[in-house]
Amino acid sequence: MSVDPKFFAASEAAEGWTVLLADFAYWAERGNWKCAYAKLFQLRWEIEKHRPALESALDKLAAVGIVIRHQHGVHRRRVYNSAHEATLEIAGEAVDVLIYESGLGNEKLPDDWQGIAEQQLARLWERFVVSEAELSAGIRRERAKLMQDSQAKPEGKNRSAKEPPDCESLSTKEFIVLRVLQKESPCRVLLPDLAAKAEIAQKTCGKIINSLIERGLADRPTERKGAGITPAGQALLVTASPLKAP
Repeated sequence: MSVDPKFFAASEAAEGWTVLLADFAYWAERGNWKCAYAKLFQLRWEIEKHRPALESALDKLAAVGIVIRHQHGVHRRRVYNSAHEATLEIAGEAVDVLIYESGLGNEKLPDDWQGIAEQQLARLWERFVVSEAELSAGIRRERAKLMQDSQAKPEGKNRSAKEPPDCESLSTKEFIVLRVLQKESPCRVLLPDLAAKAEIAQKTCGKIINSLIERGLADRPTERKGAGITPAGQALLVTASPLKAP
């Protein structure tokens, strides 16, 4: 899955917007329009910088995202396909309504700009109250999922040799050795003992261990400490078919 390289920095910025929105609501509720608008103007600058990268990923985010339901004031409720989309739209609308539509984004401010700011804030701030915890957690999950998918290998002939193996990619002897390591875990097993337990020649067993280590299914800090199974190896065996065992 191809993702704009700028997306991940934009996603981290969007996670920070949830804090800015929460701070905005904090000051708006207390009638401190100066502090509230300071947060809005910071949002305006960041949205202008990161909006293109976020918008380019919205379809991909919708496929992996969590649904966010947000109450805009008393009578308006919207459903968003991802935490990224919700944060971008809510923060963007706050900037549009409270800055641009109020005439406070122009180079020449209205004569009564302070009064306008106070009135708009008192009337509309509740439309932009968000759950910081829900949005920030959702953004982190979605970003991690897209990062994982973007690192996945493409289908077809160009698939990398380092693609995580499945159980069917193991030979019977590799499977046996991995099972022994699983049984002995969390202890490590020296090569002579491992070969004896697996009933495989020691030289062959050594080659198998090296192969499993290369694929991330086993590890061996030193020869003296022996080999052990990794979390990836454990996860692979969880999905193993019982027919694979000899």
